Amino acid sequence: MNITNNSNFKKPLCRSSFINQIRKAILSSKQNNQMVALLFIDINRFRSINEAFGYTHGDLVLKSVTKGLVCTLTNEAAICKIWSDEYVVLLSNINNIDHALDYVEKINQFFKKPIIVKGIEHHLSFRTGIAVCPNDCSNAEELIHQAAIAMHHAKKHNINHSLYNLSITNKIYRDMELETDLHKALANNEFYLTYQPQIDTRTMETIGYEALLRWHNPLRGMVPPGRFIPLAEETGQILEIDNWVLRTACQQNQEWKRKGYMPLKVSVNISMYHFKQKDIVKNISAVLKRTGLTPRLLELEVTERVTTDIEHAFSIFHELKQLGVSISIDDFGIGYSSLNYLKKLPIDKIKIDSSFVKGMLECKKDTAIVSSIITLAHNLELQVIAEGVEDGQQLSLLKKLGCDQIQGYLISKPIVSNNFQKKFLKKPS
Repeated sequence: MNITNNSNFKKPLCRSSFINQIRKAILSSKQNNQMVALLFIDINRFRSINEAFGYTHGDLVLKSVTKGLVCTLTNEAAICKIWSDEYVVLLSNINNIDHALDYVEKINQFFKKPIIVKGIEHHLSFRTGIAVCPNDCSNAEELIHQAAIAMHHAKKHNINHSLYNLSITNKIYRDMELETDLHKALANNEFYLTYQPQIDTRTMETIGYEALLRWHNPLRGMVPPGRFIPLAEETGQILEIDNWVLRTACQQNQEWKRKGYMPLKVSVNISMYHFKQKDIVKNISAVLKRTGLTPRLLELEVTERVTTDIEHAFSIFHELKQLGVSISIDDFGIGYSSLNYLKKLPIDKIKIDSSFVKGMLECKKDTAIVSSIITLAHNLELQVIAEGVEDGQQLSLLKKLGCDQIQGYLISKPIVSNNFQKKFLKKPS
């Protein structure tokens, strides 16, 4: 899409003029008993254009975007480029929210054709937040703020657009409060580990266990991992938490070894954020030396997301293997499954996601997927563990399919260290 200059185009307003325009629109809408909608528009992944082609090229793309957005404006609409790749559009005197939604669709349709700059095609998409006056607020600054909140909500949830509502703001405040508590959790010793056994399907003996993080806050009580782990990843706190989990799990394993129990391999989850750190191998090596744990007794679990950068993953995995630790791919089958990375990466084990295990007894397709994963892994000389095993029928089928190990409530829920020691650790006879 080559957008040429047109003298009839409206020009984007400066910020102060745009805010004045919003104020006039709000006043007019009150007098005419109509609505004002504000759209906060963000270009998806624009940063990658700057990184790939440079800022000068990126500026030319933005000029074309600006002209394209101006092309979509109606007579009573106005636009402001509020930040480098963010725009705000004012829709005045509309009757209902459908007018704003129609405009979002108009933008999406307009930019279905690529923007061409210096012979290079750029296929752009947008995230849009929508706020409405008088429904959501009564002044210009607050309307912009609420539209921005709605836009970030759309980005976070990977949706095309989002309408502002009070629940979004309330969730932001709740997340901020949770983030504050999360910052204090390590210092206040609110985290602890539970351990879930991993069983050999042939001997039904415990051959290892997974260390799982739990958080008990004095006021909140138990905070589910699904609630605080994503927030920790988003805020960067996950790195410190990951290091604590790794260190504590290794210390506990070494403590059991000192007590004379037969050694078992401990499995620890490593977050995507941690995996991207340049010094991850150095950190893990330091923990092993500090705790004295034999590297072969540590298994690191990573998700398939780490394989999106295959070269980086190969480099890190190779260094980890040189340390002597094992590596498993967690939640296999629900992410970026690829035969290419299975062939290239020096991994030891595949962990079948519990969603497939749960569906095996009712769905032949799930059984076929589990069977195929097991066959594929064995042909690549990898071990397979199924998680989320809850009953004997699932176990019998997994045995029949040749699954090497299982983990799940059939054997035990994750339990604290003292209970795990009593139930699953043995001393040489």
